[in-house]
Amino acid sequence: MRILVWNVNGLVSHPPAQVLACPLRRCVGPAAAALTRGCGTDVAQPPTARNAILRHKSMKAFFESYGADVVCFQEVKIPEEKLTEQFACVDGYESFWSFPKDRKGYSGVTTWVKLQFSPVSAEVDCLGLGDGDIDREGRLVVTDFGAFVLINLYAPNAGEAPLRPRLDFKLRFFEALQAKVESLTDAGRQVVLVGDFNIALEVRDVHPVFDHASLYGPEEVNALRRITSDCLDVWRHLHPDRTGVYTVWNERKSHREVNQGLRIDYALCSKGFLDKVVSCEILDSPRKWSDHAALMLELKDIVPKPGRIPCDLSSRKMKKFKKQTTIMSMFSKKRTAEAPNDANLGARKQRTSDLQACEGHKGECSEKSPEDQAAK
Repeated sequence: MRILVWNVNGLVSHPPAQVLACPLRRCVGPAAAALTRGCGTDVAQPPTARNAILRHKSMKAFFESYGADVVCFQEVKIPEEKLTEQFACVDGYESFWSFPKDRKGYSGVTTWVKLQFSPVSAEVDCLGLGDGDIDREGRLVVTDFGAFVLINLYAPNAGEAPLRPRLDFKLRFFEALQAKVESLTDAGRQVVLVGDFNIALEVRDVHPVFDHASLYGPEEVNALRRITSDCLDVWRHLHPDRTGVYTVWNERKSHREVNQGLRIDYALCSKGFLDKVVSCEILDSPRKWSDHAALMLELKDIVPKPGRIPCDLSSRKMKKFKKQTTIMSMFSKKRTAEAPNDANLGARKQRTSDLQACEGHKGECSEKSPEDQAAK
């Protein structure tokens, strides 16, 4: 099983068209939006979904280009009422969505799963412990695959120093997350956590131009250390001596070009599950699609369960995407069956449909990364 993990910093919201201008003035507007093919320059691009569809023709092809069986995105920023079938029901996949309850176009976590690996059950925003605000920001999707429980998360940012107005909220989030992990572990379950943890665990996970101690207080670091005492940092376990490897950069200041970043995106797993890990790598994902790099976690001996009925939170059970059979739709299906089989036409329609799904979604809020603070 291959698990793609990525903070996409907005799945479908996009900047104004005038931003999409080639710095060498060789192409502008739609040409620049089409990844400046033939130009060779690196310009500001629309966010992830539109780029993926332009390059790979569909979201399914995008997922398959990574060989991903499971896709875990953070900071999706799609309001629940604007979720479309093109994203919720990618061909061959089902999905599970965590939406913020109060702020539109903010935060948001999504897990797509190939249908043959359909989970036994799923939960979203389930850390409460009596603190209602913990579960109101769209930060957690939990999927149970039987062999292990996968937690896809987007941890809060504490806010800018010296005030750090959300530090208390961040610490309560990690306390609740630790309680969730301990509960699963006590029940004999193996746990995998992936996502943006918004903490660089060690000094070597921060470029030397930044001061780790000024970015993260000891209470934050200790909050993550308590979790990693049971669930190991898989990338660091496999690459104990690597330095200068990061997962987020300040794109506005072109820090990625000189690799001045932080490593705050992780894959953690129970110590007893390490024998299932084949690899964990930080990918050279397309620049300008997100300010974060993607991770790929590969597991072995995870047996597919084809034919499993989707669980309650699956997109395949979302009422607004269930097609009702009518007399007209029956005639429509008949005409479709009689029509010539044109694979290219189908691919073009899928691409157009996916691109249309990108339009009209605009992220309204964003959350600064610690690296943005460090760059000030």
